[in-house]
Amino acid sequence: MSTFNTVRRIFVASLIGASALAAGEAQAVIIPNNVSGRFIKLENNGPATRILHTSEIEAFNGGVAPIGGLDGVNDFALISKGASFEAESFTDTFSGATHGSVNAPIDGVPSDGAGTYSRTNAGFYMLDLGQTRDIGRIRVWQRPDGCCQDRLQNVTVSLLADNAGVPGAVVGSQSFAGQVPSQSFQDFFVAQGSLIAPGGVGVIGTDTVGLAKFVQVINNGNVDRLLAIGELEAFASGVPAGPNGNTPGNFTSLNNPNDLARSAAGATIFSASTSGGHGVPGSVIDGLEQQGADVWTKQNPGGGAQITVGLASSTEIGTVRVHQRNDGCCQERLSDFTVNLFADNGSGAPGALVGSQSFPGQATTDSFAQLNFATQFTIGANDVLQIEINGTTGLADLLSVGTSGLGQLVILPGATLQIIGLGTLAGGQTFDILNFGSVVGSFTNIIAPQGLITTNLLTNGTVSTALLPEPGTIGLALLGALALARRRRVA
Repeated sequence: MSTFNTVRRIFVASLIGASALAAGEAQAVIIPNNVSGRFIKLENNGPATRILHTSEIEAFNGGVAPIGGLDGVNDFALISKGASFEAESFTDTFSGATHGSVNAPIDGVPSDGAGTYSRTNAGFYMLDLGQTRDIGRIRVWQRPDGCCQDRLQNVTVSLLADNAGVPGAVVGSQSFAGQVPSQSFQDFFVAQGSLIAPGGVGVIGTDTVGLAKFVQVINNGNVDRLLAIGELEAFASGVPAGPNGNTPGNFTSLNNPNDLARSAAGATIFSASTSGGHGVPGSVIDGLEQQGADVWTKQNPGGGAQITVGLASSTEIGTVRVHQRNDGCCQERLSDFTVNLFADNGSGAPGALVGSQSFPGQATTDSFAQLNFATQFTIGANDVLQIEINGTTGLADLLSVGTSGLGQLVILPGATLQIIGLGTLAGGQTFDILNFGSVVGSFTNIIAPQGLITTNLLTNGTVSTALLPEPGTIGLALLGALALARRRRVA
């Protein structure tokens, strides 16, 4: 049953895959819809002079969760499965940075060094899948040797139709403005809309949305400006962060037991910029507010410096603190930045964005900038929320917005609710299928078993079947009807 409260902060969640969480909760299975296409285009959106590289490009059916690293089983973008290089566009003005075979991104091998496909003044790279396929998910990989990771950022991935053997119309695309995680990949979902299935298709389950596994801090300012972080803290929703506890100018331990972004709490560094500056990434999660050359300070020419921390488990995050270095120096280096929260993509890497807040000013000197998040889940214009109810067992799928079920549910115009009846529905049954604190919008389309009542869906999250009259009432009604018919005949 849902109750109401006020939630102000908006953020969008879309969780991929199902994974076990604390207290038996799970993330909802959200399957991107597929679109049919034959050609995949990786295009540089940044300066025309920038180098573009990629180690590998993979393409999957939207319902597939890729296996481990490079997935040679489910990937369609492989030479061994009929894929081939189609076209590229670049102007080679510096031959030293142009290297790698055009087949390197589709050979199933993680290319590095001079074997990585790299082009200067890059425009685009396009591959041919060899035939039209149903695609929902595309992964683009960095080179795995840690070098030159800034060459794969601010790109668009598009899927194009087959036009008599040559690239036709764009049937789906997605852009990514940041830098692809170091020595890892970025997911692109080219299909419009997703199938949201709590518990999974054909399985009754209670699932939670709005959970983050990764916390990223990224510089919004001048792309060559240094970003310095003394410490990063993250706290679960409803858990007070408490006072800072530090005296400016003193090298003081934070080590807050509620802080999830600590190595002592199982947090790790997923990726971090490596150009310029000083300090090691691990200093951001060691529980200490750093000073001097120990402060993690980086510059990322051509793109905003960033660091991404992986939490021990997926959690509903309520507060993030980004600390200044604690010696009064260079405080302007922590200003005009964004904190992004990402879900787990099902393979242990950042997936969909579940929260984002920007901090346009400068963090307080020798202190921190605090960003407060509130849980929200959005069902998009082309999304289908699929709920299964079982009349025989009385069980139903339940989608909970936040671990307490008090988050805000946003339903955009065009969204569809599909309720599938399993077993035999009886009269007078009630099924609790949505938990939320507040709701904005309503479903444009509702597909449900005949007679199912959805009047209370967006007030208390339930649907029900009509209450059938008791046998005695039916008998009296029949006797009354017979008496009326007899009186009419006599008349």
